[in-house]
Amino acid sequence: MLQQIQTTDIHHKAAYYGLHIGGIYLHYKGHRYKVRALACNTEDLSWSVVYEALYTNKISQIWSRNVEDFLATITLEDGAQQPRFIYLGQE
Repeated sequence: MLQQIQTTDIHHKAAYYGLHIGGIYLHYKGHRYKVRALACNTEDLSWSVVYEALYTNKISQIWSRNVEDFLATITLEDGAQQPRFIYLGQE
């Protein structure tokens, strides 16, 4: 028997995580990115942030990272801690 699939408003899901679809974020290394979407993994139903580099990147312009890693606090070489990405506002 097929299980009924519930649709989720992606903006509500983003708000749940404190993310802003279309928002500009600053990566701790200094580059800016625009969050394009949230995506659900088909294997384990985990959520990922899909984001676009706002600079020329030779590897890819579009990236994804699981939500927990995107929102993580990281430790810098000097021992200071800060968010991996900081929300700067809408474009």
